[in-house]
Amino acid sequence: MLDPAEFGDVDAAPTVIVMHHQAANLGLPCFDTMSGKFAVVVSLSARFTHSDAAEHLLARLGAISESETARYWSVTERHWRSLIERAYAVTNTSTRTQRPDFSAQEVLSGKPLIFVQDDTRSSGENLYQMRGKTLPNNAVLLESFNLDPIRLWIKTIFAPRELYAQYYFRELGDGQWGFYGVTAVRQVSAIISVKSLINRAA
Repeated sequence: MLDPAEFGDVDAAPTVIVMHHQAANLGLPCFDTMSGKFAVVVSLSARFTHSDAAEHLLARLGAISESETARYWSVTERHWRSLIERAYAVTNTSTRTQRPDFSAQEVLSGKPLIFVQDDTRSSGENLYQMRGKTLPNNAVLLESFNLDPIRLWIKTIFAPRELYAQYYFRELGDGQWGFYGVTAVRQVSAIISVKSLINRAA
């Protein structure tokens, strides 16, 4: 389990590590879907402050629609831009009927939660699955991966279940939290750079 010292200082730049042909769990109790080795694994660790109750943080993790406000620094275009055009939770994979955002209780239920994202670096809406669980030491683990092929025009960037992410949050006390995020891909497309994967990990 991660030591609190590994999260660094509050508001310090995150620590980023890039690995090739590596397992993605890196010592964390991950879900079985993240077993085996990945072509590229990007890990990011940091410490941040969050004064509200843990349930509020979990509710934010389930607030899929709020990800539409996320912005990122484009390493190719060298300016800030929107990451998600549209995002919403759905009831299931077949009908894709839109529903309200997931609650904190749903996030930690361990059940698959399905959502749709249309990001600015791919073509069209894509289906994802996520689920979460509690861990010892006041920690939470969240996992997500793509169910649809992610394409850019006619080129497939990621086949289904090739783009994985896991997010580890640990309450450290005094309003501080440790964060450890991993983005991992089974196969690497020629049009995806490692710097872009670092953006996804953040």
